[in-house]
Amino acid sequence: MKSHIINLYKYLLAFLGLAFIYCGGKVIIVTKYYSKRYDLVMDHTNVRCPLGLALLALGFFFLYRAYKESSKLNTSSTQLTETETICVACQTPCLIDDVEEMTCPHCGGELEPLDGFYERHPELLDEDVESGH
Repeated sequence: MKSHIINLYKYLLAFLGLAFIYCGGKVIIVTKYYSKRYDLVMDHTNVRCPLGLALLALGFFFLYRAYKESSKLNTSSTQLTETETICVACQTPCLIDDVEEMTCPHCGGELEPLDGFYERHPELLDEDVESGH
């Protein structure tokens, strides 16, 4: 559920970024706007460069934030596996931030990274796991 919210947030940031970039470009290129419906003429010739550049900068900022959110989503799953460890003696998983000097807080045994632990120690697998039950 949390990843869906992050995806919506990322898409909202990307949409806002593209909208601000469009509006900024439109302000710089088109200096006068006329509305037939409301009989309104807007002339922003004097402020077109500062306003347009500010809108462009805001748009690029939103796009940058969307990119950072997508990279945060991609690295959050791999970051957890890098911080997980397991004790060789009692096979208790621990986070690397919770231990000192790579020793198990439960039995004092040596800790190893969890990723690939059972490939390095196939003798610690249960028989029913090996047979596929």
